[in-house]
Amino acid sequence: MKKLLAMLLTAALLLTLAACSGSAQPKTPTGEPALPSLHTPVGSETPANGETTGLPVSGTEPVPAVPSAEAPATDLPAPATDAPAPETTAQAIEPPAPTATSEHAAPQPSSANPATPVPGQDASLQAARSVVRAKGAVFGVIFLGFTDPEDPPFDREGVVFDKFLTNTEYAEKYPFLRQIDASHILDAGGTEVYCIVPMDESTDVTAYFQVTDENVSFASNIPLLMEVDGAPFVIRCNVSDVVSNALIVASNSNGEVTWEPCLSLNDSSVVLPAKGVCDLS
Repeated sequence: MKKLLAMLLTAALLLTLAACSGSAQPKTPTGEPALPSLHTPVGSETPANGETTGLPVSGTEPVPAVPSAEAPATDLPAPATDAPAPETTAQAIEPPAPTATSEHAAPQPSSANPATPVPGQDASLQAARSVVRAKGAVFGVIFLGFTDPEDPPFDREGVVFDKFLTNTEYAEKYPFLRQIDASHILDAGGTEVYCIVPMDESTDVTAYFQVTDENVSFASNIPLLMEVDGAPFVIRCNVSDVVSNALIVASNSNGEVTWEPCLSLNDSSVVLPAKGVCDLS
């Protein structure tokens, strides 16, 4: 009897407990049990970073922590927005200068003598004439040197003069000397040799042999050469160091001049008049 009573009490207690647990669980309008809430139960601890610790409140089941929806913070610097835009400067591109071809080469300035070249005339003669012209003279003179008193006179074939010229420095300096016609190689007697270079072909020149008497006074002038084409010529003269036995008379657009070939007794340089004759030696 006591065992039966105990069993009944136990059954009644179980029913009471079951009834209590059923009435505590919330119901949905459809009568189904409601899902557990995601909100953190009152009494749970929340750290400073916003994540729940999931520690249960007394008498409740642990609730899993819900991750934050915010993006994790990064340490990357924000892109600069006030940086100046790169400057683009337009530069004009100049086309390359055209290069001259061999057929259309641009003429270059010439440094040659401004005098107009004479066709067929030796370059050294043209250069000598240019100096005479630049100095405003009527003619120029080149002292070629001395001959030995025992040397034969200059012949009309020019053999003696050519041999003499070979031993001077002027054969190389003035190549036109070898081209002087034999008819333009004069001998008035003496030891001094000169070359007369007129300014141009329009110069009129006459060379005289001056005859003196026993008192060394001029008796007469004998023409040796009458030149009308301005060609250069050579004359050997002056037996005496004091008195010249030759006379040169010339004229052109620069004037007229009379000159006696002679050398200074001091330094053997050519003695020149005040104007009209220049030294090309």
